[in-house]
Amino acid sequence: MYILQFMAIKEKLKEKGMAEVRVMELAVGDKSEAVAEAFRYHKIIFATTTYNGDIFPAMREFISCLVERNFSNKVVAFVENGSWATMATKVMREKLEKCKGLKFVDSSVKITSVLSEESVTQMDKLTEELCKL
Repeated sequence: MYILQFMAIKEKLKEKGMAEVRVMELAVGDKSEAVAEAFRYHKIIFATTTYNGDIFPAMREFISCLVERNFSNKVVAFVENGSWATMATKVMREKLEKCKGLKFVDSSVKITSVLSEESVTQMDKLTEELCKL
């Protein structure tokens, strides 16, 4: 996932009144800090690429850490990126369904390599729904 896409979502959330939005880059950041932050906030967006029919290894490891530590009672949304046969949302959701008390946002964002008019519209729907919960 590219930083510009993260920042676009962050700005949309802030425009809709979400006071604090934190972006964590799992591939280059501190994994333990990301895990701690996930438990700190009530709402979280998982955003990653489809990678060999699965999800990017850093996200796979992050989700495993959350599941092992009884991640629960959160509002969860998904953003996926891929050039073809995107499966990241499906894979992430299946992994997180083991957790108790998660509310999955109905809307999700599918980016096919770069932001398109359709994916921007999906971002608007996702951020609107996330801010209402």
